[in-house]
Amino acid sequence: DALSLRHPMFEGREEGDIVCFVWDDAHLQAMDYGFQRLVFMYETVCEMGVQVYRGSTGSVLSALADEYGVSSIRVPHSLNPALQAQTELLGHKFAVDVVRDDAFVQLDRTPKLRRFFAYWKLARPTLMRP
Repeated sequence: DALSLRHPMFEGREEGDIVCFVWDDAHLQAMDYGFQRLVFMYETVCEMGVQVYRGSTGSVLSALADEYGVSSIRVPHSLNPALQAQTELLGHKFAVDVVRDDAFVQLDRTPKLRRFFAYWKLARPTLMRP
């Protein structure tokens, strides 16, 4: 989620802040994302110019925290229940600042996030209004 440097979580960044993305194979497999979506995510993260780490999100962030003496992290808010659970787990080790952004689109019901097409079917009529 929040694959954009324009996300509010990047506001107020200071010199020396660690900005990273964790490529968590177990999470991505559990989400059952298709190959094209994975390629899109990877290319987007590469264009953002942030450090990419591969491994379990909790393990990678814990190791980075130990290495750099970090006690707090900022994460983007997500509607994805799996990412919400991951954020809650991170809260056991870190002070977690969950940063919200304006919604891309206001929907009448919670979308199914596993497949982009299902989301797009709900979002498109609102986004494509004249």
